[in-house]
Amino acid sequence: MLPSFGGSSRLKDSRIIKALLSQKPIHYGKFMIVFANHNDLVHSRLAVVCVKRLKGAANRNRLKRRLRHAARKLLTQKGYDFVLIGKSEGLNAPFEDILAEIDTVLIKLAKNGKKLVP
Repeated sequence: MLPSFGGSSRLKDSRIIKALLSQKPIHYGKFMIVFANHNDLVHSRLAVVCVKRLKGAANRNRLKRRLRHAARKLLTQKGYDFVLIGKSEGLNAPFEDILAEIDTVLIKLAKNGKKLVP
């Protein structure tokens, strides 16, 4: 069973989010850009944002919900902070393609996990 997004798994501190966004992304894909770094916690945290050129709040919220649901797999990796930037291509993409991209992120994370230390 995949973890849910409780209050402790949401990354809310804007200073941490801005610090993550100033680093090099670990994945630049068709549907999302992923930034990650180690944290000192026993659980992972996640923030999902969208590009502004995706017009309409309803579309941005729908894309964030899709990415949040797909990113539940990322929370199985303990001790990371993740920021996902949703791209407009993810709005109408098949959900299986988004999950496949999350799997790609997990593979990259497993290969290069030691390089994410600040």
